[in-house]
Amino acid sequence: HQGVPSESVDLRDAEAVRRLVERVNPSIIYHLGGISFVPQADHDFETTLAVNVGGTHSVFKAAAALDTPVRVVLISTGEVYG
Repeated sequence: HQGVPSESVDLRDAEAVRRLVERVNPSIIYHLGGISFVPQADHDFETTLAVNVGGTHSVFKAAAALDTPVRVVLISTGEVYG
């Protein structure tokens, strides 16, 4: 969307996530990162866990480390319910 800034980072790299969140210093994070294509997730389960679980943890941890409160909106898929 025009006028809405977006950033990209490898969610498996917790330090890169922390640096990005620190640099941007957002009031809200729309976290859309993750592996949502089920065949890919099944094929490479370890990477899926690293990205979807570990990466989400890194986003929340980086947000919590800021001096000001940050809202995190986690976008997901109905596939999480099977």
